[in-house]
Amino acid sequence: MVVVGAVASTSWTLGTLGASLVSTGDTWWHLVVGKEILTTSTWPSVDVFSYTAVGQHWIANEWLGDVLTALAERWGGLQGLLFLLLILVSALMLLTFYYAWLRSRSSKAAAIASLLVLPAASPVFTLRPQLLGYVFFAVTLVCLERFRQGHRRAIWLLPLIFFLWVNTHGSFVFGLFVLGVSWVSGWVSFKWQNIVAIPWSHKERLEIAIATFFSVLATSVSPYGTQLAAEPLRIAFFLPTATSFIPEWRAAPFSIGLSVVLLGFLLTQIYGFRPSFRVEEVILFLTFLFAARAHERIQVALAMIFAPLIATVLAHRLPPYKPAEDKRLLNATLMAVVVLGLVKFFPSKSRATEMVDEYFPNGAANYLEEHQIPAHMLNEIDWGGYLIWKEGYRRKVFIDGRVDMYEHGGVLSDYLAIERLAPQTPNLLQKYGVSACLIVRGSPLDTYLSASPSWRCVYRDKISTIFVKTASECCQINHLAKGSMHG
Repeated sequence: MVVVGAVASTSWTLGTLGASLVSTGDTWWHLVVGKEILTTSTWPSVDVFSYTAVGQHWIANEWLGDVLTALAERWGGLQGLLFLLLILVSALMLLTFYYAWLRSRSSKAAAIASLLVLPAASPVFTLRPQLLGYVFFAVTLVCLERFRQGHRRAIWLLPLIFFLWVNTHGSFVFGLFVLGVSWVSGWVSFKWQNIVAIPWSHKERLEIAIATFFSVLATSVSPYGTQLAAEPLRIAFFLPTATSFIPEWRAAPFSIGLSVVLLGFLLTQIYGFRPSFRVEEVILFLTFLFAARAHERIQVALAMIFAPLIATVLAHRLPPYKPAEDKRLLNATLMAVVVLGLVKFFPSKSRATEMVDEYFPNGAANYLEEHQIPAHMLNEIDWGGYLIWKEGYRRKVFIDGRVDMYEHGGVLSDYLAIERLAPQTPNLLQKYGVSACLIVRGSPLDTYLSASPSWRCVYRDKISTIFVKTASECCQINHLAKGSMHG
């Protein structure tokens, strides 16, 4: 069963690997930042990639993930990035399975539970530091479960995990929350229905408190001091436009698959299939269930917390594992199929390039290199990171995926107004001295500029269009932009 699950999940991972890599534009600016850190041995403190926010304070709060991404590309180009994505996705899947197995002690139940929650985790299967952050989240859950089961040394791995985590992604706050809930729930002892509170011993309570203290302390160890520890709070409470703009931060209904699994789990509790659950498991499940409904990106954390609960229910209904009945030859054959599948279907260098070109404006970028296009160019936000990666410092972008930085100066709200063709769109284009536009073909802005006598289309392919201001309009824009700067 476990091996069959591995085959199925590996096939699914390979089937979506390329699309996952290129489905977000953030991968590319993370990659460039990582390259800069490796090259200069310095950490960014101001923006150097845009002309709308140049010189503005900005820190690479996910720098360790950026460096890892850059190392993967240095090692193997686009294929290196795909390989890193495969490794991180596989690690997340295996850790989820292991956590479910630790709780249920049934490999069959753990395998089924992991496969059931896998679709809920898939939105983070993109090559961004947040994927590595959720790997650390899974490691934290595993360490706490092992500590609960008597493996005392597991807890001392956490300060190192949090040191790496805070330098990788802001999701470390989820880990601190889990630590706090686990510690507090160990102070009481009770049983209500099938929910039990198992108290820590005095020594265990002291050990988890010390490990938590050093884990919190570790979050202040970074090139930016305590700024990284405060970053999640700043984004959550002081950047309303950015958090509402990013799809993963919006409220979203659960997928049909996850909804069915949640309903099935609820029915098992109503109709009597009710194994005992610890109080901290229930608290974490309900908390992340609510949070995942409010913010789509938290569904992956819910999936990892939910998997051992499902496995615990299934373990009471599935036959126990019997090593004597193992079909070792069949298992070995299926494992060999998995390895051969990885080798056979792993994207080649040319295929990896083709997949990137399907989502990003490679043709338009090549045109920009070969022709003299005005420097102040409006670009799609999802393409900003790609242009930074493709052209480096040769051309400053209007905007990219670092939405937290662009919100401070009002650039993000202005970009959204332009994208939505607000009445002030012409004035906003003049405000930033925009003399060229690289936009999605068929978008509302594409239609608007095509109909305007002030703009001329100089390039068009199946995904992108480049417009340039007519000569008279460019002179007027440059005059207005200079006047605005002097003012």
